[in-house]
Amino acid sequence: MRVGAEAVTENVDVTPLHIGIVACSAEGAALCYRVICTEGAELLGPHAHPEVSLHTSSLADYMKCVYIAATGSE
Repeated sequence: MRVGAEAVTENVDVTPLHIGIVACSAEGAALCYRVICTEGAELLGPHAHPEVSLHTSSLADYMKCVYIAATGSE
């Protein structure tokens, strides 16, 4: 648990904001979501976390742009 997390929940009525994740990879998206849920529970209480929306485009489409930027061609 983070230092001070209990003090925050004792003294402040916390209303979490909606969090949006725009991801390039499934692994990165999953890690972000897991961290939000884990730390949300630490601050908000058991099973509680902010509302989360997730959007992912195809990693292949993203990598195509990366390769073009790196090499100047497809």
